[in-house]
Amino acid sequence: MTYPQSMLVILSAALSGLLHAGDPLAGLRFIDGRAHTLAEAGPYGVLIVRFCGVCPSAAEFMRSKCKALYEAIESEHLPVQLVCATPDHDDLGGWAKEHGYTWAWVAQDAANPLKVGTSNIYQLRLHVKDREVYIDYADPLGNLRKSLKDCALRFPVDGLEGKSADLWWQIERGRPDAFCLLARAATSPLKADAAKIRAVVVPALQARLKTGVEAGDTIDAFDLLDALVAECGAKSPIELKPAKVRMTALRKLPALKDEFIARDAWTRCQTLLAGKERKRKDGQAGLAQIAARFPGTKYGKLSAP
Repeated sequence: MTYPQSMLVILSAALSGLLHAGDPLAGLRFIDGRAHTLAEAGPYGVLIVRFCGVCPSAAEFMRSKCKALYEAIESEHLPVQLVCATPDHDDLGGWAKEHGYTWAWVAQDAANPLKVGTSNIYQLRLHVKDREVYIDYADPLGNLRKSLKDCALRFPVDGLEGKSADLWWQIERGRPDAFCLLARAATSPLKADAAKIRAVVVPALQARLKTGVEAGDTIDAFDLLDALVAECGAKSPIELKPAKVRMTALRKLPALKDEFIARDAWTRCQTLLAGKERKRKDGQAGLAQIAARFPGTKYGKLSAP
């Protein structure tokens, strides 16, 4: 099996850095400390739900209709990534845990481009292939299903049921230790289905590896390889040594020195931004310093307000 040409185009675009311009995720501060982008979602759609964190009606929407959206995405294996963002909630980490948004991307929306607040309590936008689609909050799930025709799964495997389907979904969604589960399944009653999953997954991962290793000397190439290594984990189904060698080489390049200083500082700030008010203020101050000191770097630009 070969990796889909459409996915290779997406990966190449991510490396070019062009998708950072105008990316609606660029202004969000994610509580997992990562710089998520539309390109990272690959063939998925990205549903951004912006909500007012201090409005009771918005809180009810996030507990009911939005939670039903999230659960349908997971149970129906829909090719969409949910993003929950708010400009005014004090403890998003606690909120996500309390409401069970385990695999959503949750963020502080400091820029707040849609002016969400007590008079504009939530907005839903689906991003698919450079298009933005308004999702009607009267029937968000029905509207979402109709809007996903141009989206696709990363590792489509037919004929899986029960535990095999559960195993595949862990891998499809890039869950922690998913490939450890796949390795164990190779010697279990699921071994036939595990082999089917590997037959799809391995070529796809190898294509990502090749794209990153052969890319230019950029911070985007490092980020792509870093994400690949993190996703594959300790029981990677592919050999990751080329990725690690290339990442070490990129770290040593004088031309990328400022890029890595900004990146490392940005990562520390993300930990602060996921905390409560005082830590968030420290994180915001840190981002301001990164933006001022390294304005021409990728993470300097991401740090700018």
